[in-house]
Amino acid sequence: MPYLLKSEPDHYSFDDLVRDGETAWDGIKNPQALITLRNMKRGELCVIYHSNIGKEAVGTAIVVSVDPSDPKNPLVRLKAGKRLKQPKSLAMLRETPVFQDSLLFRQFRLSVVPLSDAQYDWLLHGESNVSSTPAKQSTAKAAAKQTKPSLPRKTAAKKSAAKGNKA
Repeated sequence: MPYLLKSEPDHYSFDDLVRDGETAWDGIKNPQALITLRNMKRGELCVIYHSNIGKEAVGTAIVVSVDPSDPKNPLVRLKAGKRLKQPKSLAMLRETPVFQDSLLFRQFRLSVVPLSDAQYDWLLHGESNVSSTPAKQSTAKAAAKQTKPSLPRKTAAKKSAAKGNKA
């Protein structure tokens, strides 16, 4: 299962993770987030999200190891992955249908959020494999309209008159 991990970039940014190569992901206090950390498995994928400053998903990481022996402070080690080709802002996430029911927007303060495969794919590639987004559909419709020759339109009064109704 992939995860979104929030970090305040003025305290520890994705660039810091890249510089360090690997780090312990600690400082988590929320009980629900701690449970999620304890349940992580080696090899699982993560997206690093800068909260407070920037408010965007910026890069990837991979879980190197998990030691859940201390329930109040599970030791999760992450290895830096790659920077996203295009950061994904909080506004973009809000507008994307694949994030409609995300825990990210139901529990704002949660610093460790499980992601669906479709959400992870969208964060990496900018789209979901599940379905086309409404924005893409409306763009495609607009493009189709531009390629069709425009025909004169009847006004509402002309339509009513043609049906024998008074306008």
